[in-house]
Amino acid sequence: DGGGERLVSDADTSLFLNRLGIRNELDLRWDTEIMLDGVSSLSESINYLRIPLKLYVDFVSSEDNGEQLNQIFDMVNADGPVYFHCAIGCDRTGTVSFLLLGLLGVSESEINKECELSSFSIYGPRTRDSAETYYKEMIEYIKQNCDGATLQKKIQNYLLQRGVSPEKLEAFKAKMLE
Repeated sequence: DGGGERLVSDADTSLFLNRLGIRNELDLRWDTEIMLDGVSSLSESINYLRIPLKLYVDFVSSEDNGEQLNQIFDMVNADGPVYFHCAIGCDRTGTVSFLLLGLLGVSESEINKECELSSFSIYGPRTRDSAETYYKEMIEYIKQNCDGATLQKKIQNYLLQRGVSPEKLEAFKAKMLE
């Protein structure tokens, strides 16, 4: 629903709701990128939350992102599948994906590959080394500023430092790794 037009077709809505069973939507877009505030463009019946997020290192280095991180984990721990997105599906979505996949123990190499899949968007090639994405700086920030022997432990400790409870982190891991 960006730029004054509805971009999600009826067929897309049916796919999301009926085939994929999406019951929760986490919208990471800024105020200027949305048409419908407070409701999902998929359906008014799904659990919808909008958290306007900063990008990459600007988000992870922020000292006041604890409430946003807690809201994200409340949403991903909700019953049913979660559709999370920003306007393009690369930067803010990539930031959240990095944290979630890293917490689950996915290797940095595999997380990088997931990031690079966003190159198939209309915005063209995007790599972990692209200067305009700051993706690499986000990973380096976590590696240099958080305790832990592995990326997974560093991300876990980062989230704990920001006030996400161990119970929320364990609930997410249990849900995703069952």
